Amino acid sequence: MEAAIPVLLWVNFASSMALFGGCGFRLLAPERAAAAAIDPVLRCILIGAAVLALLGALALLGVEAAAMADDWSAAVDPDTVGDVLTSTTFGQVWVWRLILGALAVAAAVRLGPHWAVLGLAVPLLATLALTGHAAMGEGVPGLFHRANQMVHLLAAGAWLGGLIPLALLVRRAQAGRAGTEPVLRRFSAYGTVAVLLILASGCVNTFALIDPLSGLFSTPYGNVLLAKLALVASMIGIALVNRLILLPSLSAREGEAVARLRRSLAIEIVAGALVLAAASLLGTLAPAIA
Repeated sequence: MEAAIPVLLWVNFASSMALFGGCGFRLLAPERAAAAAIDPVLRCILIGAAVLALLGALALLGVEAAAMADDWSAAVDPDTVGDVLTSTTFGQVWVWRLILGALAVAAAVRLGPHWAVLGLAVPLLATLALTGHAAMGEGVPGLFHRANQMVHLLAAGAWLGGLIPLALLVRRAQAGRAGTEPVLRRFSAYGTVAVLLILASGCVNTFALIDPLSGLFSTPYGNVLLAKLALVASMIGIALVNRLILLPSLSAREGEAVARLRRSLAIEIVAGALVLAAASLLGTLAPAIA
């Protein structure tokens, strides 16, 4: 049972971020005509992300019920699942995630990339901050930690989820379609803001969950966090290469620069998936607090 939890956490993180970031960046794109060209493919991706978010939430609810009863059959037992939903903090949050997930599926199917989908994706992602380590604190510090975790998740979703429409636009640019360069440059600025928020909120989380800081090197939680930080640093390095080297080359219409940018984005997406894997594992480990 315990092994299934980080896997399902990854599904919930990844799908919610794909829905939020993918829809959000598409709606903020300055070149509407160029951005609209990716809508048929992006619509399918957003529908898939919404469906996965809903199914992932249902599956994790079942696993939590099974863990509470220490019996896999409890995952589909209405009484046990009902107890989880009504008598635990996780369950109370999960009721809203299930409702939001169902509404997001309906909105994505009917509307595609739309402000209504984005409006549902924001709380769908943010509610993940109301479970796990951030939910343990009480009073004002606890509220601050949860708010900080919401900022962390939304900033990560903006960056990682935004890579999806960006990759679609780079593929369009590689095919020789005009009008994509301004959109690519917008993501560079958009991503910079997201990264700054990720780093600031991540520092707060580190100080809240690792005390003393030597726990970074002496505990399983700290070791996984170090691996996550190394992956984030690699992603920032890739993003800097994209911004400072590859994007300026696009204006000179260098086809090789577009191909390199596409490969770079593929690596960045894989690194992002690994970051979410580390974050999901952290959610199952005890904080390094003495």
